[in-house]
Amino acid sequence: MKANWFAAVAVCAVAGSIGVGASAATSCMRSDEKMALQVRAMQTDMMVAALSCNARREYNEFVLRYRSVLASHSHTLNGLFARMYGRASDREFLRYTTELANQASLASVTDTDEFCASTVATMHQVVTAALKDFESFVVGRKAYASDRGPTARL
Repeated sequence: MKANWFAAVAVCAVAGSIGVGASAATSCMRSDEKMALQVRAMQTDMMVAALSCNARREYNEFVLRYRSVLASHSHTLNGLFARMYGRASDREFLRYTTELANQASLASVTDTDEFCASTVATMHQVVTAALKDFESFVVGRKAYASDRGPTARL
């Protein structure tokens, strides 16, 4: 079993290193890792909205309400990057989160009204929803920040 896992990781690493494409490398991710990427993209949109749309109070409510869920998804992301990049995982994770923030910031300045209306509305919906429904908001939402993950650059 352990050998199969190592083989799968090796295939994913080779796919990424030779540039097979995002779809091949993305298929190597577990469903919880894909969800964690989507959560980070949504959270990044909300962070940018907190600053660009004067929605700090709403963002703080979101973070406080989902603190443990966000921490769990962050832990999953750290594991994904460690598996994909080894010793370079911290650098690659920083690069990835910076790219997300840049994409969300670009969306916020390109069409401020749309970005703010959509993202702040999502924050309002999420903070009033049941905790068990959190992931359904994530899945059903368009992320301004790319949620394709670290394989998007392949």
